[in-house]
Amino acid sequence: MGSVLQLRRFQVTPPDIEKFRERKDIRQLTRLLKYPDFTVQWKAAEALGTLGTEAVDYLLNALLENDIPGKLGAIEALAGIKDLRAVAPLIYLLKYDTNSEIQWASAIALGEIGDPAAINPLRDALMNPDKYIRFGSAVALRQLGWEPDTPENKTWQLIALQEWGGIIPLGKEATGPLSRVVTDPDPDVRYHAIETLERLHVAIPQNVCGSMLRDMDGKNRWKAIIAAKKCRVPVPYLPWALSKRTRMRTSPEAAATLNFLFLGLGYNYLGKWWGILIFQIYMTTLLMFTLFPVKIIWTYISLIFLQIPGIPIPIPVSVIFAIHAWDIARKMPDL
Repeated sequence: MGSVLQLRRFQVTPPDIEKFRERKDIRQLTRLLKYPDFTVQWKAAEALGTLGTEAVDYLLNALLENDIPGKLGAIEALAGIKDLRAVAPLIYLLKYDTNSEIQWASAIALGEIGDPAAINPLRDALMNPDKYIRFGSAVALRQLGWEPDTPENKTWQLIALQEWGGIIPLGKEATGPLSRVVTDPDPDVRYHAIETLERLHVAIPQNVCGSMLRDMDGKNRWKAIIAAKKCRVPVPYLPWALSKRTRMRTSPEAAATLNFLFLGLGYNYLGKWWGILIFQIYMTTLLMFTLFPVKIIWTYISLIFLQIPGIPIPIPVSVIFAIHAWDIARKMPDL
């Protein structure tokens, strides 16, 4: 923590970094990987990458620290140096680090270094739940000259690269990987997986259709309805299958309560972009009426016009806005 504070007080410019590089001040450049300014971070990483194997030991030590920007900078520098000593630590980070950016950067660096020892870990990473890690691994494997040896591995590669059209000729062999990706954390990936399954000239397993129909995203659920004919699911079954999904519908009661107590937040809760503008106007007005002596005068006016003292909106008006938010929520589609 102390070193980070010192770095904040120490103003660094690109010419300073060039001086450190010329002096081969590896220790100082490694410290700058934690600098708050992103430009300084990547310039320092770039400078370290030009210093060759002399910097490797420092950079490998930086990988052991918990500072994410510092580790990312060290990974970038190691990718530039291409020293084989970095391969094993980078494979470990790809497999076990809890930060997705670190895993993604490690995959890219392994491709840049070019050691075939990274092929198997990168191939396994094609099935990672994070699409960025999958993409980085697929790009790295291409750099290493890896070619998928089975249609299933080819499907995983194309999924990782988001090259959905290339999956269609693989036919039935692509069904397994696509069936797993229909539950991907990213809704856009799920959509393309469902669409690709629908375009394949094969039957879709019914349990996969069940997962598709339970998707939390409305656009994906509709796409699953279109694809359901490939599952041989009877049409009368579809409403029942949809009913098994996790409900994401907004609550009319919650929208009404928010609008009654904090005008505008009820609309914002319903996804209306202008709700936050109404709320800001409401809070500004509220602040004005809490200033002395306006506060004292307004307290007496509030009692006459059925207002809560200190709140600038009459209760009948708040009720109207609450009912309006409730009605909007009630009419919003649930499917």
